[in-house]
Amino acid sequence: MALSTQAKLDLLFKRLNGKASTDETRDLHNELYESGFSVASQQVFARTLPSAPTATAYAITQTGFEQVVEYVRLPVIAEPYSGGKAFLVQLPSDYQTQSTSRIAGRDLWTNSRTLAQTKGAIQLVTPQHGKPYEVKIFTGGTSTIGSGTRVFVGDARNWTLDYFAGVFTQESTSAVLNWVEGFLYVGPMVQKHLEGTYDIQSDEASTVAAGKIVYIKTNGRFALAGASTAGISGTTIGITFSAIAASAFGPVVVREGTIIGGFTGLVLDKPVFISTVAGNFTQDVSAFPTGAAIYRVGYALSNSEIKFNPQFIIVA
Repeated sequence: MALSTQAKLDLLFKRLNGKASTDETRDLHNELYESGFSVASQQVFARTLPSAPTATAYAITQTGFEQVVEYVRLPVIAEPYSGGKAFLVQLPSDYQTQSTSRIAGRDLWTNSRTLAQTKGAIQLVTPQHGKPYEVKIFTGGTSTIGSGTRVFVGDARNWTLDYFAGVFTQESTSAVLNWVEGFLYVGPMVQKHLEGTYDIQSDEASTVAAGKIVYIKTNGRFALAGASTAGISGTTIGITFSAIAASAFGPVVVREGTIIGGFTGLVLDKPVFISTVAGNFTQDVSAFPTGAAIYRVGYALSNSEIKFNPQFIIVA
């Protein structure tokens, strides 16, 4: 037998207020057991969202050096068991070709992937992060941004969208739907942040040699530092295999707080930066131009050890 409407409301009200329901006739303050909602770290955004993201086809808006959101016109398919009342949002059939996201084609980010299948790994950003994040719904039209007839909030079909699952629901069983335009979150999830794992892709025209320093650029990709100022000697770190192809991608798993040794010439307690000499470190920022974004690796614990604490610094 199904739960009554009153029982459902009681369960929801008490859960929202941090209590488990044991009896719908009990007041909230008489419930003994704490409750809440479970959220997995791989489903939670790890970056602050930009207040004014760019809403053009496949435009990616960054925060610092990281890609955070991407504007995409997403096709929908009818949910097969809803009798016309629900539609499932998908990635486009040519997403891997059209997108410049660092994760396009990786993991679950593949052509025609239904968002509901990813269990929160791929999410539309909700309007709680700002008015620009409100989706636009269309019938008819093509894959071109803005084409077709827009379906506004308050339309007679009485619709709603679950941004997390990518499920569109309406009261009508006959009204059609073709497109949802909105911002996908393409930044790291909290799980990646806690692990100290950064997904990066190479911008090198040639292979990266073993033993060289790789750094994360402002576009979220990696490359070798490029050359003019002397760096500190003894700079083997990170790359221990023979080479990385220019098109390679994968995780960098040096955790924040890791102590890395084997260096010479470091000054205690002074920050360490990627040098302008390819593959080297430096503690001297005087050679960098004012306003340049440079990559701080961490701080010297001794003349031979660095505590990994990465951050982009703007040269004053």
